[in-house]
Amino acid sequence: MHKYPGMTCLKRKKITLRAAAMLLFALLVSGCSPSIKGWAGLAVSSDAAYVISADHRIFAVDLKARSRGEAFPTSSEWRFPADSNQNLGAVYASPVLEGGKLYVASFNDGSHGRLTAVDATTGRALWQFPPQGTIGSVVGSSLVRRDTVYVGSSDHRVYALDASSGVEKWRFETKNKVWAGVATDGQSTLYVASLDHNVYALDMSGGLKWTFETQGAIASTPLYADGVLYFGSSDGTLYALNAASGERKWVFDADSWMWGTPLLDRSTLFVGSLDNRVFALDAASGKALWAEPARTLGSVSVTPVKAAGLLAVADQEGRVYGLDPATGEQRWVYVSDPKAAIYAQMVAQNDMLYVMPLNDRLISIDARSGSPVWVFRTGG
Repeated sequence: MHKYPGMTCLKRKKITLRAAAMLLFALLVSGCSPSIKGWAGLAVSSDAAYVISADHRIFAVDLKARSRGEAFPTSSEWRFPADSNQNLGAVYASPVLEGGKLYVASFNDGSHGRLTAVDATTGRALWQFPPQGTIGSVVGSSLVRRDTVYVGSSDHRVYALDASSGVEKWRFETKNKVWAGVATDGQSTLYVASLDHNVYALDMSGGLKWTFETQGAIASTPLYADGVLYFGSSDGTLYALNAASGERKWVFDADSWMWGTPLLDRSTLFVGSLDNRVFALDAASGKALWAEPARTLGSVSVTPVKAAGLLAVADQEGRVYGLDPATGEQRWVYVSDPKAAIYAQMVAQNDMLYVMPLNDRLISIDARSGSPVWVFRTGG
């Protein structure tokens, strides 16, 4: 087990404040509040987007039909569940599209989560895990590799399920909630982050390889790239580890929680923080290349994306920024209308950005100019 070195009293105080803020957030999403709607992002294929509506259903949205302004639903569009009296419960995890299936993880009321597999063409339910009953609430998106689906839960566990049937293969237990999605090196190792402050490296059968401990909770999916694992912790630090051994390569102290998963573009890491900044870091050393405290930038909790040669960053004030990735200079800004926070992950495709603010709308934005192209209201 590897630990981060000792810290100053000042930093310990800041960590205590972050821990208190995190406890408040945990209470808000514990299911006690009837206003919880979820903030799931979307999955996008070449011709369709799959989004979670405010009334907790999946919409299959034909991108060409939306650009033509056709009435919903066209022949290729659907809702799930089709019965308006049924729903999935609150959903925070973005749906995952793989092999013609959508995997949708429900938070539900905070203790009754489940994973549902849906046929992406027809909207027909294929299986549900567990078949009866529920698991703890799910916040992180599923990971699908070959014939297995991996999903974490607030019951402190990660489950490995058969992708075709939903039958459980194995489970691994941590010491606290698993809100992050599971990462992988694509070959022999899975990476699990937990609110217990640890990242766990597992083999594909669920056996433990190594553990790395930070000084704060980890709620976002780690990024694996070229033998290195990158992730942020609520201790205000971004970590880079040797993915094979768990040894620390470098750390970057942002003095604020980097909640979202970093984006790696060539040799540069881009990551936002909750204190209204976006950082560009050298991936090899962790050295800051630039930090953009945009004058109007709010807290950033989602991963930036590259589109049309620009870095797109969304904040919790309902704005999307197009930044020059080399300098951080602002090229354009889009403000959601009606204005609503953006917690859901954006998707970039063919110079277009697809954004889901908390205003019951899927927005298509031209990434070259920041201009909205069309808006689809999911209702609710």
